[in-house]
Amino acid sequence: MKRQSVWLALLVAVVTALLLSGCASNAPRFVDEGKGYSADAALELPLDINAGAVAGRPVSEADKLRTDALADLRRQGGDKADVAAIITKSLPNNSHGVPFYIELAEVDNVPAIIVIEAIGPKKGTLEDKRVWVLDRKGSILLMGNR
Repeated sequence: MKRQSVWLALLVAVVTALLLSGCASNAPRFVDEGKGYSADAALELPLDINAGAVAGRPVSEADKLRTDALADLRRQGGDKADVAAIITKSLPNNSHGVPFYIELAEVDNVPAIIVIEAIGPKKGTLEDKRVWVLDRKGSILLMGNR
């Protein structure tokens, strides 16, 4: 009986460690709450949103992190898969940006997709942020770095 308790405690410890160690998905946070923003407010969003698991990762990993993040969205289907397809088509993959926050909202009364990416210097880490505002067909309406 004592041996079972030891194994159970060990199993719980291992599972907890894996969950806390960042083995969770790097899927972007996806928000669809029907909010509306002015253009200026949309460009300021990165100041208030944490980059989460991608923050501080080497820029050399950005392309893989981006691919994985968009694949995670596609696997979830529906609007998330549609948005992943729009981002893939509309935003440059050579920019070493990793999307970590996506919001469906209106910007200046235009239905839009707000994408916030973690970016950084070529030999550095993902420490800065860039925001894109796209219309729902993928045309770039606004872009800014923060």
